[in-house]
Amino acid sequence: MADASALAGLLDRASNVFSLARELGREFKQGFDEQSPVNIIWPGEVNPRQKHRDKINEFIAAVQGLREETKNPPEGFAGVADVLRRAAETARLMATSPHWEPYESWPYLNQHAQDGYEAVKAARADMPKDDPWDFSPSAPAPAADMRIAQLNGIGQTVEALAERLLNPDLSDAIAEADRAAYRPLGEPGEVTGEPATISPTGFLGGAALADALGIHATRRDAFFRQLERQRMSLGDNCWHEVREPRPNSPRFLYRADSPKLRSLAAAYATPKLA
Repeated sequence: MADASALAGLLDRASNVFSLARELGREFKQGFDEQSPVNIIWPGEVNPRQKHRDKINEFIAAVQGLREETKNPPEGFAGVADVLRRAAETARLMATSPHWEPYESWPYLNQHAQDGYEAVKAARADMPKDDPWDFSPSAPAPAADMRIAQLNGIGQTVEALAERLLNPDLSDAIAEADRAAYRPLGEPGEVTGEPATISPTGFLGGAALADALGIHATRRDAFFRQLERQRMSLGDNCWHEVREPRPNSPRFLYRADSPKLRSLAAAYATPKLA
């Protein structure tokens, strides 16, 4: 995304072009409605070009002032530049064509104004919002841009870590599940005689999820089809969608220690019947 302040300045200048187009369109439409049916300029009547000369010249200058940005639009400005190119064609006719009729061009100017308003509105909506009263630290890096290979022996992705940071309720729930996944080793000095049993935790997807849930290799396709159908019934805290998954990476991640998910997976732990 281009520098936000620079893009905001460009959008303000473009808005001026479209505002001038709207004013000219309104004035030309009024002149069109009031002109003689035979399009004759009677003695003493001012030529439309002369009558609106200052506003026409202002519109032409505003369009020409954005020539470079229209030819090579920065990121976030392409949609506005498309409308400016059409407005520039109208400005060219105003400046160079002896046959250009102001009162016949009001529909084009009104269209430039409407299209420009929509394009600027869309561009502003896509700009990052800068809250002047936001003094909080920068947010964590986008989860979809990173991966980690393993966590606690399981291929747990960094999206799950981001969820912990960004969602306090979910973070507490996951932390509690993590603690419950390990059997206490006993009091200091006590020998338990066997290692603690570790249950898979965290948000997983694809093969990592199937491995963690013990899905048999012959039943994985059927399991994931059923999971797709049942996803909404698991509850919002049991799954989340990766906004920009990398190629061959799962789009949805599921909480591996969810009781509902484990109950669903239990039916797919045995081999497929021949």
